[in-house]
Amino acid sequence: MRLGEVPGVAGQTILVNGVAKTYAITGWRVGWMVGPKDAITLAANLHSHLSSNVTNIAPYSRLPVDTE
Repeated sequence: MRLGEVPGVAGQTILVNGVAKTYAITGWRVGWMVGPKDAITLAANLHSHLSSNVTNIAPYSRLPVDTE
């Protein structure tokens, strides 16, 4: 029996997997997530903030320029 076939579990299960370790291609960052749509949406939103924004210290790097 698969976990998703257990009554009541499919809506509470999140599967996260990738290819880096499985296929020994550790330089690749390829993965996926399967689960309830609302959980996937929240995870995608979090991922976008963690991986595509300006670093936390970047705004402070210009302080010496602004204060002169």
